[in-house]
Amino acid sequence: MSASVIGQGGALRLVRAVAAVPPARLWARLVHEAGRRAAESLPRAWRERLADVDQPPPAVRSGYLAALARELGPGEASASLTVDLLGRPHVLERPIDWEPAGRGRLWHFTLHYFDWAVAAVASAEDPAPAARAVFDAMGSWASAVPFGRYDAWHPYPTATRLVSWTYLPATYPELVTPELDRSHWLQVRYLAQHPERHAGGNHLLQDLCALVVAGLRYRGDAAEEVVARALHELCREAPRQVTADGCHHELSAAYHLQVVVMLAEAVLSLASAGLASPPALLGALAATTAFAERMRLPDGSYPLWSDSSRDSVAPLDVVVALARGALAAATGSGTAPSGGAVLPYPYAQLLASAAAGKGLKRLDGAPSRPFRTLARASGYHVLRGDGLTAVFDGADTGARGLPGHGHADCLNVDVHTAAGPLIVESGTSTYDPGDDRDRERGTAAHNTVEVEGLDQTEVWGSFRTGRPARTFDRAAGESGGWSWASAAHDGYVHRGVTHRRWVGVRGGTVAVLDALELAAGAPPATFRLRFHLAPGVEAREEEGAIALGLAGSETWLRIAGLAEGEAVGLVPAASAASFHAERFGHRRPRGLVEVTGTISPGRRYLGAVLSPRRSRAELRHAAGAVELVTDLWPTLAWRDAPGPLVPVAAREEAAA
Repeated sequence: MSASVIGQGGALRLVRAVAAVPPARLWARLVHEAGRRAAESLPRAWRERLADVDQPPPAVRSGYLAALARELGPGEASASLTVDLLGRPHVLERPIDWEPAGRGRLWHFTLHYFDWAVAAVASAEDPAPAARAVFDAMGSWASAVPFGRYDAWHPYPTATRLVSWTYLPATYPELVTPELDRSHWLQVRYLAQHPERHAGGNHLLQDLCALVVAGLRYRGDAAEEVVARALHELCREAPRQVTADGCHHELSAAYHLQVVVMLAEAVLSLASAGLASPPALLGALAATTAFAERMRLPDGSYPLWSDSSRDSVAPLDVVVALARGALAAATGSGTAPSGGAVLPYPYAQLLASAAAGKGLKRLDGAPSRPFRTLARASGYHVLRGDGLTAVFDGADTGARGLPGHGHADCLNVDVHTAAGPLIVESGTSTYDPGDDRDRERGTAAHNTVEVEGLDQTEVWGSFRTGRPARTFDRAAGESGGWSWASAAHDGYVHRGVTHRRWVGVRGGTVAVLDALELAAGAPPATFRLRFHLAPGVEAREEEGAIALGLAGSETWLRIAGLAEGEAVGLVPAASAASFHAERFGHRRPRGLVEVTGTISPGRRYLGAVLSPRRSRAELRHAAGAVELVTDLWPTLAWRDAPGPLVPVAAREEAAA
């Protein structure tokens, strides 16, 4: 292919990516980038003079986060500090290099977060040397990193760092120096002037929550203005970012939990300062916490929807306990969860600090509007049966107008049994652009149908997204003993194909029906249906069925609706065709089940049945309906016509 054709294709793809972003956000990003580049072009001395970097901080608020305080024992600072960055140990040796070469942008962001410093203090067997090493690192950062230099002063790392730098001085106040105080206040002022309105999403929420947590450290008009402005914007923004069913609108499970933590920290910090949380903030926290509880899987984890990993946020149960404790402290209704005593530092201490704030009063000028969500429901469903759970992704590709964390994974289904996960999402191991990033975001890495070898949504680079797939014809319900959900997506409409999927759970079985519609007059199209197995699941074929073995138990998978010449293929883990990533920097090979076929104009159906015992399964067409017939339960039937896949009838079928 010629370079001109490649260039033209790349230009068109970029145009489609730009078209997925609202004009107001594009304009805000242009303004932000222009301002950043203009500031970086100034001599350092000018930047510092304009920012008044030596401005003394206001007085510290007495008693704020008092329960975090620890007694500092004897001991010298550790000569080096080994911390975890993106799932790998990293040694911070003096002098610390804050801009090491050869690292990806997320790695640099993580270095500047300083959440690793909080973790180092929490996990150290001897806290004193670790604490002194951490404060030495803070001092090194404050003196060595030029003001305004990206990525260190990017608003998102600044916000995350500010929260850590608020908790650590409250824990060891005797280690705080005047230089650290000045740097902390400078970062507060800088972030207050540069919240990420151009980025929106979790970034903007993190900025605003961090300003509340860090701004409350001080007394006086300047600090109170920072907190009040942040609260006003937070109470406007949160309803826009919480869906009708309580999910964060970027539709990532991990970022959803991060948002719950952000909101809980803001609520607890306000209570520690003796201030009441506005209704909109409490409503957003209550809604997102309830959603977090609903997405809990049998092993206590959460689905790896979109950009999700298990090491980017605290475990789900810890997050929920923190949030429930925050709501109890803020409302005075009930008590904190009984598991609160086992919460790790600093969460247990935050709850204790909030509990000490009696007679909460309203901050002058704080918003009083109630919480009311403005985004449509997520489309996610966790369907629970007898020892078995199916997770259905009827969601869009990321937030509308903010799809960067989305994957091309519409209508993905995961299955978890009492023995452990069976069929699961791929997860996310990297944000660095390249083949691994493209593969993990692509349709082929998910448990759905791929058409013509194309992704439902164009994904490339770190967060580029073009022509994002949207779901429609959503439905969910309970009937005939089934808990079910269904949806369709438009990711292949440009190829004349519409994919619909119905997922149901009854007792210890899961049924899946796929409908592939090809427009009249369109040429035949190829498709691939994939089910990626969890690492450790062993698969074998036996008499037309697939036995999936895990922890001494077996679940049988049967595919129905195969055309002549089509077959179910098993791809072993050794082929390295599929990987599972629960943490950044870590990928594990796993096997997959794959069906390849062809769609002709009209409607094509495929069925899948998972059950603890081997059974027969077939698709039949009768009287304007398509039926999934098995000896496990009464026949399932759907109307054989365009439109939502909703069960219309059930009749008893004699066992074979």
